[in-house]
Amino acid sequence: MQRFYIDELRNTIDDDSVEIQYVNSQQILVDGELLSAYIDCNNLESKKKIFRRAEERAYSYLSSFTCTKNPDVQDFLRTKCISFQKQNSTRTYLLISEEDKKILGYYSLALKPVFLEPKTFPSNRRRLTNIIKHEDCELVNAFLIGQIGRDDQYTSEDITLADFLDIILSQIEDVRKVVGGASILVEVSDEPKLIKKYQEYGFELLQNDRTSLSQLWQFSLNY
Repeated sequence: MQRFYIDELRNTIDDDSVEIQYVNSQQILVDGELLSAYIDCNNLESKKKIFRRAEERAYSYLSSFTCTKNPDVQDFLRTKCISFQKQNSTRTYLLISEEDKKILGYYSLALKPVFLEPKTFPSNRRRLTNIIKHEDCELVNAFLIGQIGRDDQYTSEDITLADFLDIILSQIEDVRKVVGGASILVEVSDEPKLIKKYQEYGFELLQNDRTSLSQLWQFSLNY
């Protein structure tokens, strides 16, 4: 969304010499002034209207993404990711084709508390996993790989699941160096072929959740 907000601001201000610094959606500086103050001084339309147009453009761009093999993955990007982002529930990242600037694929990341049967984790890892006892089960906080999707017009020759995971785990590693954490979770359809692909990448089958999804887990340290 950052790119769409900045582009819409530039269209509204119509002055390429103006410096726009995006910190977050609540703190945008225009020539060193807070956006709301800059709007008031220059008699521009409201920040809310500018943001609404930016989001309309973003939804229009995201609607080009198709993933017919997994309608949930397609629907999340087209209709949900912006609201989840604004609620600070997830962060969604687009992979853009350099040739045509179309969406090659995307992934989303979040934090998730995972409820486990007691002593699900191997004993040699329990002391490093910050397990919290919760009633008759145990809880561990994990980095969640929420969605991974590739557009129908691209194939594994363009990007593979392993390519996605290389990017994702590198990003999670950067976060872990700052805030800690050792558990990485992915939830996938209960399909043996798909589960095997994650296992080949180093994930272990953890458990089935209360729906039809399988939860796979990877444990990593950075010290």
